[in-house]
Amino acid sequence: MARWIFGRLGPMLVVGAVAGWLASPALAEWKLGSTTTASIAYNQGITFDQALGNFFFVGVSSTSNSALYRTNARLSRTASNTAVIPPTKEGYNHAGDASLDPKNVSITDTATPRVLLPLECYYPSSNPSNTCGSGAFGVVDPATLAFRYYVKLWTPQIQKAMWDEISPDGQWIFTSSGTHLLVYNAADINKQRADYQRAGVWGGLGGTDLGAVLPTGDVSGAGFYQGRLFLSLNRGTSFQVVSYGIVTASGGSPMLLDATPTIEITITRSSANSEPEGLAVTAAFNGSYPLGGVLHWQMLPSVKLTSRVLNYIASSPVSGSSPGGVPVAAKCVVPKLTNRTLNMAKRLLLAAHCRLGKVSVVHTSGSRPGKVVGQKPKPRTRLPIRSRVAVILGERR
Repeated sequence: MARWIFGRLGPMLVVGAVAGWLASPALAEWKLGSTTTASIAYNQGITFDQALGNFFFVGVSSTSNSALYRTNARLSRTASNTAVIPPTKEGYNHAGDASLDPKNVSITDTATPRVLLPLECYYPSSNPSNTCGSGAFGVVDPATLAFRYYVKLWTPQIQKAMWDEISPDGQWIFTSSGTHLLVYNAADINKQRADYQRAGVWGGLGGTDLGAVLPTGDVSGAGFYQGRLFLSLNRGTSFQVVSYGIVTASGGSPMLLDATPTIEITITRSSANSEPEGLAVTAAFNGSYPLGGVLHWQMLPSVKLTSRVLNYIASSPVSGSSPGGVPVAAKCVVPKLTNRTLNMAKRLLLAAHCRLGKVSVVHTSGSRPGKVVGQKPKPRTRLPIRSRVAVILGERR
């Protein structure tokens, strides 16, 4: 989060030009393909509209508001709203890393797609600085950049929304509270709920807690790539991009493939890379990759005259990669299958680019009949893509 900017702003911003925790190795090696210099106004978040080739940037514009900017794929600005957050009862004044929702599954909305803006209260001269102790998802029209409404989140679960990311199928919105990864049904972010909340009929929206799986609460951005949720983390002396495999449970809700994150990128803090911000993922647009990369990591230097976008590609084509060196999973990384049903084990193996192997049955007097009680190889073993994994199912005596 770009807290530094509050101490340097007047009424409006003048626009100008590691791992000490257990983690898995990356599925594909990433390399820095290019670095793009951008306006310092783009200091909080980044997302991309793949259909139209537009980037959206979030930035702190004053001590009492944030801005939303739209550019084309070459970062030429096409629209801006320098005070995107309207007056609210809670006093929201700060927006973080946003997400572009192209599908908008909400049945009460008429405008699609939509920009999902994570909201919080941050007033550095107050004590505490988080004056409202609540977060929300704001909805902005990507064509006009006009703010439409916001849905307040349940405060006992989350006290500020610093980032959000929509799943590729448009069904779920991810964010975090401390080290807890949270997920919300995207259909619940709608105008009717917002109106009912303002009228006092409904309270804050609760999400599903996927657990305290994050190695730090300092998450500044997110993006989805090939079924994995990528997160930007500030680790103090270094910054990391890590990823989590996301699969669909039998009931239709999302779940983690593995609670242990995979380290994708690590860089050392420096004067050029002083603070990490948002993430965006792009595919080819009009025959080329925007800014010459697939994964775009927003970074602020210590001397904040401009912002930077680090554009990453695969270091070398891997098995199953597409043109341009876009990485896909080249390995079967064996997931943890114990205590799962056989059907769920199949889902997890498929998501991990593995296959179900020999299924054996053992008698058990415990409480796990019909569940996996053993597997071979063990979890997190790296194998060639589509390798088979044997499982042992428990059966009552």
